[in-house]
Amino acid sequence: MLSDGLCESASYEGNFCSVRRPFIWTKGTYTISLVKKETVIFKNLPCTWVSYEITDKSNNETYLIGRLLFEGNKLEIKQDIGAFVEIYNGELSKKSIPEVNITFGCPIINNSQTHLLQVYAKQTTGDMLSATPNIVYLTSEKNEITVHLTQQIHKQTKNDIIQIIFLDKIKP
Repeated sequence: MLSDGLCESASYEGNFCSVRRPFIWTKGTYTISLVKKETVIFKNLPCTWVSYEITDKSNNETYLIGRLLFEGNKLEIKQDIGAFVEIYNGELSKKSIPEVNITFGCPIINNSQTHLLQVYAKQTTGDMLSATPNIVYLTSEKNEITVHLTQQIHKQTKNDIIQIIFLDKIKP
């Protein structure tokens, strides 16, 4: 693990392992990538490293944020892929909330766009909903969905699925 990084493995949100480092976001366009790296022998089994990288499109610089080791040398991504926006900042105040637009497009796997059948945005539910102000709204255009983070608090919805968008299949 890198000295300024964090690693966590637990089961309080389903079984997971997370690795991450701080990253100073500035206005711009970024690409977030999971990149298959080298295969090594670990505990007498082939295992493959996958790195989490952020590329700043303004200077084409790539930053290593973390790595995870997966069993096997062939990796497969399941049909259900999730992406989320989460703020790690302890106590939130209106002044500490940045104005940010985060756009999710079609995932690219092995340099090919994926075939999306549907995309949906889901709001936090349960105990976390009452403790978290609703400071986002969503928009969509074609095959992209944008999360707008604002200082304005929006009315909470009782329906946890905010928006469903059915997309045409994209030809490879």
